[in-house]
Amino acid sequence: LDAVSTLSLQGVDTNQNHLRDDVEALIQALQWPPVQYQAATDYAVHLQNYMLLGSVNRNALLSASMKQTCASMQMHVAFPNGGTTNPYDAVTGVFNMVLNTENRKQAYLRNEILLDSFISKRLDITDCGIQKLGMA
Repeated sequence: LDAVSTLSLQGVDTNQNHLRDDVEALIQALQWPPVQYQAATDYAVHLQNYMLLGSVNRNALLSASMKQTCASMQMHVAFPNGGTTNPYDAVTGVFNMVLNTENRKQAYLRNEILLDSFISKRLDITDCGIQKLGMA
């Protein structure tokens, strides 16, 4: 990606915590408990980093994909079924906050297409070292 495109995709991050200010404000406004807030912000950061990668470097893409996928799975653990927020709604909500423009969605999809050319199997929860709730 060129510098102008990257800046457009990155957005503003005044406190330099790797999370766009608009996304941070939206997550804060939800007033989720600390564990859920942390899971949501972690997912948002890793999803944004994955979207911004813009590289055909196989190892970098695989690493960024694993981080954002595992952060998404961690959100499912932080938002158990039967809670006040459905885990799928929480993940989808953060996904839509981060990929809130056509250019951001296209950047994400570009990496998904590249990733599919590099791997034969997508990650699952056990690849991330996450235990499902209620399982030993």
